[in-house]
Amino acid sequence: MLNMSTPSELKSPCVTRNGMVKLPPQPNGLGSASITKGTPAAKNRLCQASSVPPSLPYHLEPLPMAADARQYAKLERQLALDEKVLNRLLWYFTTAEKCALAQVCKTWRKVLYQPKFWEGVTPVLHAKELYNVLPNGEKEFVSLQAFSLRGFHSFCLVGVSDLDICEFIDNYPLSKKGVKSLSLKRSTITDAGLEVMLEQMQGLLHLELSGCNDFTEAGLWSSLNARLTSLSVSDCINVADDAVAAISQLLPNL
Repeated sequence: MLNMSTPSELKSPCVTRNGMVKLPPQPNGLGSASITKGTPAAKNRLCQASSVPPSLPYHLEPLPMAADARQYAKLERQLALDEKVLNRLLWYFTTAEKCALAQVCKTWRKVLYQPKFWEGVTPVLHAKELYNVLPNGEKEFVSLQAFSLRGFHSFCLVGVSDLDICEFIDNYPLSKKGVKSLSLKRSTITDAGLEVMLEQMQGLLHLELSGCNDFTEAGLWSSLNARLTSLSVSDCINVADDAVAAISQLLPNL
């Protein structure tokens, strides 16, 4: 039973008991009323525990077990070393990034050292980078195998001498027929060095000489040959502009 005071102080509007919902007295004087849930025959059954409907079915993803985690890790390693995947993925990196990624592991280096990833790239080699100093103080020319594997056809040599150029030709397998473009900057190449270089590098088509002050016009005249298709000479104090213009008239492929 509910103790009534005023309508504004009513407690809970209904109390459930044995399947009954008791309503509070109505203001019209009709008194209290009750509503039975279901029919009288079903009333008691609704109160029994066995009559409670089962919970709705639900599905939870199982937490990954240790074995699954190991399997995922194995799959990741397989993908990271899959050469087909790497051949497509590594196209999206810059030249500088490819140089760094080639140091990750042997598989990545093998994939990245394919010539197709380095087309149009010109390595720049300074004279001081061409030699390793041995414990006895002697100098040894560096290995250019990594450049050879990538199939570079263009190089820029900075600050090199006649000897450095000869060492480059002897140590780079593609130098004699594979190198198509060569740029010499701020180098001390002489007439003799220029002649030997162009004689040895039979595949050379593009030559740039910039800031090289130890060769002369006569040496340039005697060294050049008809196979050159591009010649650039700048800031070389012993070669005048009109001499370059005259040379260009004698080389039909320029």
